[in-house]
Amino acid sequence: MRRTLAALAVFVSACAPVTVTPAAAPTPIPTATAPAALMQAPLEACGTVKAWTAPTATQPGSITIGSQTHTVNAGTNHGATGFVVAAGQDLCLFGGLDGQTQPYHGATRIDSPFCGAVLGFTPATATSSGSVTILHFAAATLTIAPATDLGTPPLGTKRCVTIAMTAAGDAVVHGRTTREISEMDIDLGCGTVKSYVVGSQIVIGSKRWEMVGGIAYDTAGPNGPDRTTDGKPMCLIAALDDHGRITRYLTNDMPPAEGGLVTGYTAATAGASGTLVFSYKYVRTIAPRTSLDLTVGAYACVTRGLDAAGDGVITGSVACGGVGF
Repeated sequence: MRRTLAALAVFVSACAPVTVTPAAAPTPIPTATAPAALMQAPLEACGTVKAWTAPTATQPGSITIGSQTHTVNAGTNHGATGFVVAAGQDLCLFGGLDGQTQPYHGATRIDSPFCGAVLGFTPATATSSGSVTILHFAAATLTIAPATDLGTPPLGTKRCVTIAMTAAGDAVVHGRTTREISEMDIDLGCGTVKSYVVGSQIVIGSKRWEMVGGIAYDTAGPNGPDRTTDGKPMCLIAALDDHGRITRYLTNDMPPAEGGLVTGYTAATAGASGTLVFSYKYVRTIAPRTSLDLTVGAYACVTRGLDAAGDGVITGSVACGGVGF
């Protein structure tokens, strides 16, 4: 069943390992909120399972994970992702908890580093704990140990943290990973390359990113040479510092189609774009007047094109069997 868990992520172009070197920068201006579509993700609870009562088709169950107890929605099967939920296991359960809707749900081991977009952040001080909410498989809120410095992550930006378990079975953040490769975000944006200066900046569609300190395109390992070309539809894969600047990056050709498990959908109209969300965390804009054949909670495949600004948008539905990723 582990194959099922792997399939929960949207299909995206692969990227290769890189190493990020943080750089000094002026005082950051953190974003006030994470993107609204990401904030729709349901609860993810992580820790040592202390007690587990499985739900039935008609009756909810319950789980005590670390020091917290949650109800488990009737009709859910968190073990379907290949991890048996049982007392003594260190797990994360996502979706289908405390009565929240669950377009998809499951269980997974507690990753360390633990990665995802930052949805909420309260820094720790020398003497008091902080907290961070990370969009992992869903929204996991973790305690940050006192005196742990995670910087000032802009909300919505990917970060990876290291985790240790307390005696009570709670998952607690003890630092930011030193493996910066993990913070490469494969979903920063796709569209027409409007401007590109190696080591300085890149503009894709309506979005612009500055780069730190003259960094070069990463060609390490299996990465190919830099083929970033003005006027070409491409996707940016990069790590960003606390000021939104690129610290390492790659580009890929923008795929003509993609697919995944639909967890959010706002239909486009004749005069307004819509929104499609895969696996709670991959947000796509749907071009106005575009009608899609899909159902929330089911897999769907869509075609991609460009809008007038050069940004990548969804332009239609396609049979998944014919999609190349």
